[in-house]
Amino acid sequence: MKISITLVALFILSTVSAAAQESMGGGGSTRRNTGPTNVPSLGVIVITVSGSVLKVDAERKAIQVRDKRNDKEVGVLLDAKCKIKCDEKQFGKKELKLEEIEKGFLVEMLVRRDDMHVTEMKVKKPKESGVEK
Repeated sequence: MKISITLVALFILSTVSAAAQESMGGGGSTRRNTGPTNVPSLGVIVITVSGSVLKVDAERKAIQVRDKRNDKEVGVLLDAKCKIKCDEKQFGKKELKLEEIEKGFLVEMLVRRDDMHVTEMKVKKPKESGVEK
């Protein structure tokens, strides 16, 4: 009889102790705060990548660029709504299609950080070095 009372008392103490730890934040990692927070949302984070075009894959809507900041190759996909803007004086129009971009062109891209998709791109032709090719 004393053993069963002791076991019941231990069981009650362990459940009360576990409940107290959880309510104080000391137990379970599954607890989530679902209430309002005072932390402002950063929204969509966009980074800028600038450099020269190495390769264009129009079929997969992808472009590979050598980043001018760190001299590394960066491959990204174009978002379905991506606008490719260009200088009207250089190209004779204000927007290009991906197929019209050539190796060596200079680009500045806005890349959405969460999925690494290009949302906007500006294209320029490289400056002529004065040497005939």
